[in-house]
Amino acid sequence: MRRLAPTLILVVLCVAAWLYARSQNYFQEKEETLAKLADPGDKEVTAVEVRSADGEVALEKNDGTWQMTKPSRLPVDPSAVEAWISSFRDVAPLSVVEANPADIAKYGLKDAKYELSVGLADGSGKELRIGDELPTGGAYYVMAGGDPKVYKVRSVFVDPLKKTAFDFMAKKAVEYDAAKLKTFRLTWKGETYTMVKSDPARMAHESDWKLNGRTISGADADGVLAKLGGLETNELVRPASEVRLTDPELLIELTNAESDGKETQAVYRGQIDGEVVRIVADGGAWAYAVPVANVQAVADALKEKLTASPSPSAEPSPAASPAVSPSPAGT
Repeated sequence: MRRLAPTLILVVLCVAAWLYARSQNYFQEKEETLAKLADPGDKEVTAVEVRSADGEVALEKNDGTWQMTKPSRLPVDPSAVEAWISSFRDVAPLSVVEANPADIAKYGLKDAKYELSVGLADGSGKELRIGDELPTGGAYYVMAGGDPKVYKVRSVFVDPLKKTAFDFMAKKAVEYDAAKLKTFRLTWKGETYTMVKSDPARMAHESDWKLNGRTISGADADGVLAKLGGLETNELVRPASEVRLTDPELLIELTNAESDGKETQAVYRGQIDGEVVRIVADGGAWAYAVPVANVQAVADALKEKLTASPSPSAEPSPAASPAVSPSPAGT
């Protein structure tokens, strides 16, 4: 046993040394830290292009406003554009696949799946080409403009850049400001519901409201307005001129209290077309296709609040307040 003692001590020391080396990643190949591929730094981005098999999308920033120029002048959601630009800036490679490839076609980069570019205020630009996904998945072959290298880039950097015109398009059919909104009236399928904020100086959720004369809480009103704000198109918008609104089946009227004491009004009209309601704002250029079920959900939420048992905070004297029904349209 005494003869084995030195050997056992040596084995223990070797195991301890191995465990320490492993904890310090001595046996792992260290990944090279690589710079972002197309970060324009602090330069302002004034143009965006996305080219793919789905077509080409081009956007330009003029006087601080984003406009879509291809495939057509659709309304733009500026937050979607800014999110895309942020993702473009952040693209960082995991490793270099090949420093100077003779044939980029084997990586799917000769006819790239996506060609992405941004134009900058100083006239320069940045480009990225997205090729095939790696056989192992989870990453793509990518090249940057002016750089001959082929990089391996994780999918989490690439997927947010694969956008279409619909992704950049403004989708909300009805816009409202919760701080300014004073009155909301909905007429749908022969019934009218009118919500009036009791304290116009407060946010929608902070003030009680009158719904067809009955008091509801700010939380209940906010829930209804959330459904109103959720009326979004599920397809590309159409020019408003293509929609006939001779006898609209939906009418939404919003009154805002402005800071100067004046009131402004926004009116939206809608026509049922199969499974959607095509909604157009008075004076608006576009028609938004909103599922009929989503419009019905707004009306159902209003009806539910109108017929629900009043809460003590909303109706201090329920016995003195008779039940109120939806108003017939036109009254």
